Amino acid sequence: MMQSQDFGAPAGFWMRFLAVIVDMIIVMPVSFGLMMAGDPGIIGLIFSIFYYIYLPASDMMATPGKYVLGLKITDDFGNKISVGKSTVRYLGTIVSAITICIGYIMVGFTENKRGLHDMIASTRVTYK
Repeated sequence: MMQSQDFGAPAGFWMRFLAVIVDMIIVMPVSFGLMMAGDPGIIGLIFSIFYYIYLPASDMMATPGKYVLGLKITDDFGNKISVGKSTVRYLGTIVSAITICIGYIMVGFTENKRGLHDMIASTRVTYK
């Protein structure tokens, strides 16, 4: 894979936080609707995998929340991430959350604005 030198400026904590809010506005009603329709969790799981793992690895390079705010998720070299790397990043968000969200807060204090989940998966969130 060719290595890109144009990483884009790192997205900071508040912009990424806003992207999470946009994602929640999209995901929560869908999840609630599926639950109310009697989904035992299978369709919700498929939706979550599509939303949080496939979309960042797609040509969109972001969740819809990040996309509408002009952000993208890349590897260390500015390239599109694979589904495998996106999966590792998603699992890393669990680690970021169970550390009393310190893994997320790190974005505001680390070089290149990286959270723990970004460090685990060797990813970065930048402006397009």
